[in-house]
Amino acid sequence: MATGDIKGLKENAGGSLDEVILQASAAEVLAGTEISKVATPKNMKDAEYIAIHVGTSAPADTTKLWLDTN
Repeated sequence: MATGDIKGLKENAGGSLDEVILQASAAEVLAGTEISKVATPKNMKDAEYIAIHVGTSAPADTTKLWLDTN
């Protein structure tokens, strides 16, 4: 593992957690073999992350929490 790699936990087939490098390689992304290492709207929604909008005007998507920086 190289210095600076971001590590996290990923559920394995047995239901326990393995430590993995979160940065997917270009080959993994293109092949679609490690989509769990890539943050996408779908897998963030499935993990119950709440989307937020940070700015001085309200977001167009009214389902997002708005952090007003005014």
